[in-house]
Amino acid sequence: SMAEMISKTIAASFLIGVEIAAPFIVLSMLIYIGMGVLSRLMPQVQVFLISIPLQIMLSLLTLAMIVSAAFLFWLTRFEEGMMYFLGGG
Repeated sequence: SMAEMISKTIAASFLIGVEIAAPFIVLSMLIYIGMGVLSRLMPQVQVFLISIPLQIMLSLLTLAMIVSAAFLFWLTRFEEGMMYFLGGG
């Protein structure tokens, strides 16, 4: 029973982490797909080296846009977890 509860808690923690990181995962995937296409069109240009500042700028912009929603999402999940553990079930 204890091992099952611990494994469910760890799985839920990873799920929350992936849900919070989802906008960054999607953004990075789109950037890498775009840079892959661009590097196939212009093989003489080091596209991935050029894309690093773009990726940093877009990630910071995404962070600025979603930080309040991500904290609110995390706080809601944290409250539900505390109610589960303190409520006994």
